[in-house]
Amino acid sequence: TSAHLPGWLDANRHRLGADAVVISDTGFFEGNLPAITTSLRGMVYVQIDVVGAPIDLHSGGFGGTVQNPANALARIITELKAVDGTVRIPGFYDDVIPPTVQERLEISCLPFDEAAYLEIVGVPALVAGEPGFTLLECGGIRPTLDVNGIWGGFTGEGSKTIIPAHAHAKVSCRLVPDQDGEKLFLAFRDYVKQV
Repeated sequence: TSAHLPGWLDANRHRLGADAVVISDTGFFEGNLPAITTSLRGMVYVQIDVVGAPIDLHSGGFGGTVQNPANALARIITELKAVDGTVRIPGFYDDVIPPTVQERLEISCLPFDEAAYLEIVGVPALVAGEPGFTLLECGGIRPTLDVNGIWGGFTGEGSKTIIPAHAHAKVSCRLVPDQDGEKLFLAFRDYVKQV
């Protein structure tokens, strides 16, 4: 059972050593250009739940007098990242190892066609995730924070003027080597609570 797994791992640690890990589900960078993926980003995935009254309230009678969970969630989300794409959670970048000159050179040599990428993705413009880093660096070797879903309140057709009882968001952070997922989860939690 999974309850016995930590003990088994400790007892058999000598059998689990490796000099390298090979993951075979990575892709080619472009067409048939051979590629070796040298790193993958990890992840922390969280859900933010903002809870107000036990039931939805009519905005005509309660609007302006109680905290609206949807408004509070919107404020929390906007505080997660600066306009330039920098993650605002204290300590988020503390353990990030800067890319070496060689790594940045190798990335810059990749045959990246921004116009073709735009067409494939179907967005009007691309944004670099952090100042001082290229699109390819932001998309591959830098940590990220993205809102993956938001819901709460009335979402059906027509109108229903309520102060929702609750609002929610799912957020993921892609992590790079030396970032500690547990440490970042706690920093995320503490930051969201104080916003």
